[in-house]
Amino acid sequence: MKLTALEFKIDQSHIFLSNEHSTFMTEFFIETADLTFPTRNYNGLPITTLRFMLKELRLLISKSNTISERHVYFYPDTNNFITFELVDNEVLSIKLIQRNVKNHKNIIHSIFSKEGKLISKNIYCRFNEVFTSVYKLSETLVLDLKDREEVGGDLFVLEEQLRLSKTLFNKLTKN
Repeated sequence: MKLTALEFKIDQSHIFLSNEHSTFMTEFFIETADLTFPTRNYNGLPITTLRFMLKELRLLISKSNTISERHVYFYPDTNNFITFELVDNEVLSIKLIQRNVKNHKNIIHSIFSKEGKLISKNIYCRFNEVFTSVYKLSETLVLDLKDREEVGGDLFVLEEQLRLSKTLFNKLTKN
């Protein structure tokens, strides 16, 4: 199993408030040496996506976790999603999936279709690296946007996810 470097890219200089989604929007994608997901110029909702990533990654490593695979939509397009699976205590298996569901805007984030095209084979990364990069990126967004007015409350929820994730972040960065 080969470990891959994974990077979350956010265009922080062009963040704007989306009236349609009631939260901040900007270019937001995942990049490895071999691929970009969903696309390089994807206008996403990084605050919404990152808050779910923090929550699902935290739950995945929890001792009481009974769900082996966690899913996060790459908002606002619920046809693009990511699955996280802990292979062992340190290695995270990531699948990047695209599907084609009509009227996908009405799908609740926790309902997933089994139909989907796997964009790449599993990507294996260190859990610590993925979690800490999501945490740091979330923290940066909160600091950069705290003085800007938001409508939907996603920034507040991201702050709460950061608070709930701080203990795990400190534990992972201590080593």
